[in-house]
Amino acid sequence: ARVDVLLSWLELPDAERPRFFTLYFDLVDTAGHRYGPDSLETNAAIAETDAAIGRLVAGLNAHGYGGRVNFVIAADHGMAPQAADAIIELDPRITPQQADVIWDGPFAGIQPLTGQEAAVEQALLGRSEHGQCWRKTELPARFDYSTHRRIPGIICLADLGWRYRSTQLPQYSTPAQGNHGWDPEAPEMAAVFIASGPAFRQGATLPTFENVSVYPLLARLVGITPEANQGNIADVEPALVQ
Repeated sequence: ARVDVLLSWLELPDAERPRFFTLYFDLVDTAGHRYGPDSLETNAAIAETDAAIGRLVAGLNAHGYGGRVNFVIAADHGMAPQAADAIIELDPRITPQQADVIWDGPFAGIQPLTGQEAAVEQALLGRSEHGQCWRKTELPARFDYSTHRRIPGIICLADLGWRYRSTQLPQYSTPAQGNHGWDPEAPEMAAVFIASGPAFRQGATLPTFENVSVYPLLARLVGITPEANQGNIADVEPALVQ
């Protein structure tokens, strides 16, 4: 249905027809969480999404756009298996009278209450079994996640496959069998990037790069000046037809 709506926009008058279209398919993410990344159900979701992209390509060809469209297919994260019992309990270490657990999961955000900072830091900071916690100002620079006012005072990152849990927050009745949000350098967290069209060299392969570089690429393809951003067009330029 989403593909067909997009294709219908191609029939709009010239003055109303967009030049830049986006589609989001949530099937693979949903299946990956529910059944795990290596499940038959996730493979079926991948096949269904692939068929939807095939429908899009066929529709573009039918509308006379064959060979004229640049495609950029990307994902925002990978997925790794998560065992139901691979849990780091926060309750034995901090209480609701000491800190607010803002979120839990593969990485957790904890805000110490006023006057409780030292006690919470004593309970959490440093390496512990299956995870590590930092003051937000001391997070590794590669996370680029330390200065915004909405980031809680302490951030904890679990080892791949593990997750933090706190009874301060509601829990899913059926725990996910797959998840993301672990260290972005873990290969399991890597995301797909496929580009095709007249702007790209056929058969080009790029080294791994940060997803933020997709933005200046899209700006280049559409022919607009990007806003200030942390991407680097040099990450993808080797794949472009110069």
